Amino acid sequence: MSDFTFSISEGGFNDLLDPIKEAVGLDLEVIDVPDTAANLLKTAIKDAIKAYLPPLPGWAEDFLDSIIDWAADQVATILDLPDDAEEWVMDIINQSIGLGDLIFEELIAYYAAQQPLLTIPGEFKASPSGTQPGQNFGGFGPDEAPDSVPPPDQAKLAPLVIPVKQPSFMFSEERLALEVDLDV
Repeated sequence: MSDFTFSISEGGFNDLLDPIKEAVGLDLEVIDVPDTAANLLKTAIKDAIKAYLPPLPGWAEDFLDSIIDWAADQVATILDLPDDAEEWVMDIINQSIGLGDLIFEELIAYYAAQQPLLTIPGEFKASPSGTQPGQNFGGFGPDEAPDSVPPPDQAKLAPLVIPVKQPSFMFSEERLALEVDLDV
């Protein structure tokens, strides 16, 4: 049985990937600047409170922490507005608009054209082949059953191989799932 390969060629995606032939934008963020800035602000404020205020009771410390966390989340949301606007435009035009995103997209396209994105074996091995030591659970001696034959020292195991048929992709906003039919 042959393997199934899924790749991108000059002609586009193969038939199984038809649902994602349309252009999509890619937004790559190596460092999430708004969240990083908010975390630094939160840490600085909490350290300043611990350094300049006397020890507080547990409930008061928790109350202050919740206010600081809320304020830091608001700062992160405000700092993330330009990125959200960029993502909104990318969703509308189905194209990356950031320089880093475009470079990353081109690198992925080049790499994907060189080799398959995914290879699914044409058969699924459910159990390995090999040998298993024989087991004597009794009842095989001349006293118990004179006509019985004891088990061999080694038993040969045949591999259990299940053919894979008709791989298909299921898409949703959150994930890409691969489904295959096993010929059983």
